[in-house]
Amino acid sequence: MKLSPEEDAAIRAKIERDTNPAPDQHNEGQPLRRQEDDRGEQRSKFFTDCKTQHAASLRCIEDNYENREVCQKFFDDYKACRRQERERRLEKNYIMSGGEPNKKSSGWFW
Repeated sequence: MKLSPEEDAAIRAKIERDTNPAPDQHNEGQPLRRQEDDRGEQRSKFFTDCKTQHAASLRCIEDNYENREVCQKFFDDYKACRRQERERRLEKNYIMSGGEPNKKSSGWFW
């Protein structure tokens, strides 16, 4: 299919506009379309069920920035929470892909 010169020029101009936004339209590395939740608010890029452990570890670092060993308990709690969260997500994905609950295979291919 051969395009006319006008159609070709219009397509090239659209591609140029889409790939090179005007300086006042720069998105600063953010998605061009906002991802919104049910309430119409911007979705968080960092979503976890371990918010309290995360906040506690950050608060401890802020309070004890010269002595981080004091915060090891908070770090361990956060790591354990994230590990449990990951295991729950893997189990859910396994079940959604057709696997039986609590009956996992022992490897990748068997």
